[in-house]
Amino acid sequence: MAKKRSRAKFNNPHKIQNDVATEIRQLNNEKLIARITLEYRNWVASQESKKKDPELVKAADMIKEAKEEIKNQPEYQEMVEEHKSKLEVYMTEELARYTEEHKNLLQPFNEDIARFRGMFKVAIEELDNRKDKGIIN
Repeated sequence: MAKKRSRAKFNNPHKIQNDVATEIRQLNNEKLIARITLEYRNWVASQESKKKDPELVKAADMIKEAKEEIKNQPEYQEMVEEHKSKLEVYMTEELARYTEEHKNLLQPFNEDIARFRGMFKVAIEELDNRKDKGIIN
């Protein structure tokens, strides 16, 4: 049985929805430049929100504290010296839970940043295409 060829999901390499990428490409010059500015500001604001989010900071601090507690154990220090491969034995379920929590908290921020970065890149590429064609100076 032959494998079906799936249609390309996106019309751009940045994984921005086709309708949004098409909308950006169809903007007139003034609106394109305004959109570039908007998407850049969204991108930067998302990165700043990620850095300052209290839940993310708290989760990162808990992970750091748990790791420090583990590293201060003499058994752990001996194990690292003798057998690095046994490191996982001393990792606690609590640390694993903090790490998973942190990962889950990061996901929406990373998705927003990737989306805004992608839309910004689509807009910049469209601006470059227009410059190459002589449509805009």
